[in-house]
Amino acid sequence: MLRKDWEENGIDRERVPFSLDIDRYLQYDLVGVLQIVTGRTAAGAMVGYVFAAVHPHIDHSGLGWALLTWYWLYPEYRGGGTGNAMIAAMETFLREAGVSVVEATEKVTAKHGLFLRRGYSATDTVYRKILQAG
Repeated sequence: MLRKDWEENGIDRERVPFSLDIDRYLQYDLVGVLQIVTGRTAAGAMVGYVFAAVHPHIDHSGLGWALLTWYWLYPEYRGGGTGNAMIAAMETFLREAGVSVVEATEKVTAKHGLFLRRGYSATDTVYRKILQAG
């Protein structure tokens, strides 16, 4: 699914190849930085995901901060609320984990409007939402 995401949304694919650092992803998972919410069918098949990197912000000491790094949904599941439900589930998890601010980026070439509809504010191509006061 990550490759399909990159094929659909990647920029400069000829010069920036798809090459995940699996060891780093596993390390991030082990230390609690990587958090993943998945969308699934009633039968349990995965149809989408949202990845978050959770960490204290270097410029805002004491605030829990998260960056939504990858999010994707099979096209046939788009438009029916599944993507919105995945983002909402991630926000709930992050809020309960003490995260105050969450940011997400959206490719200029593929603005889905998903984050604007959820109350995020656009700052360039980065969207930010305050989940709770610091």
